[in-house]
Amino acid sequence: PRAAYKNEPDPAQSNESANNADNWDEDNDFFQQEAVDSTSVSPVFFVFTKGKSPIISKAISKATDSDYTHISISFDASLDNMFSFGGTSFRKESIHDGKRKDLDIDVYGTFISKDGVESMKDLCADFISNTKKTKFDYPALVKKLFGSDKKDNSGYKHICTTFVNKMLDVAGTKLSEKNIPSPEEMRESAQSKPDQIFQLYTGNSKDYNRKKAVNKLKSMGSDPKAKRFD
Repeated sequence: PRAAYKNEPDPAQSNESANNADNWDEDNDFFQQEAVDSTSVSPVFFVFTKGKSPIISKAISKATDSDYTHISISFDASLDNMFSFGGTSFRKESIHDGKRKDLDIDVYGTFISKDGVESMKDLCADFISNTKKTKFDYPALVKKLFGSDKKDNSGYKHICTTFVNKMLDVAGTKLSEKNIPSPEEMRESAQSKPDQIFQLYTGNSKDYNRKKAVNKLKSMGSDPKAKRFD
């Protein structure tokens, strides 16, 4: 299934960019030298974004009383290959491309079992392979804006938060128990687990430094009090 990352067309960018998706593996040996449970874990990253969409971002911000209106998930510290839902469907994102070059972000890193991460990658590959079937779940977004937490089991239909939760669910964990969490609710959940989920960077995306984030995650993951996220 992971071969789909190399062979399937990128839903948002060029095939050349899609071919670089396996970069998520480049940090694993580095992290595992001193990380939680040593060789049994792999890093996962959550990126919360202050969106600038004049309609959807403003609506989410107003309804949730937070400037953070989007979440993406990544398997590599460069954040060149992030995955989420937005616009009309599932999409691949990068903090170095397009409008995301100049957005305020809040980045967190955690460690999940290698088997769990492999399951997450397989699920992500399935979404890439079936990108044409995916749709942004506008009904779920409207329900959230009006205070409802009821969501249908809609397969390839998601908003950013339900997609990230679905990804984590196959690894045996979640950032929220809600059916339709907001990005801010998931960010607060991440902040409530400082021994499992580590804040790596807050600021403008153009100033994000991969090496500093790697060093910070390595340092936090080697703390005796640190735990893997599962």
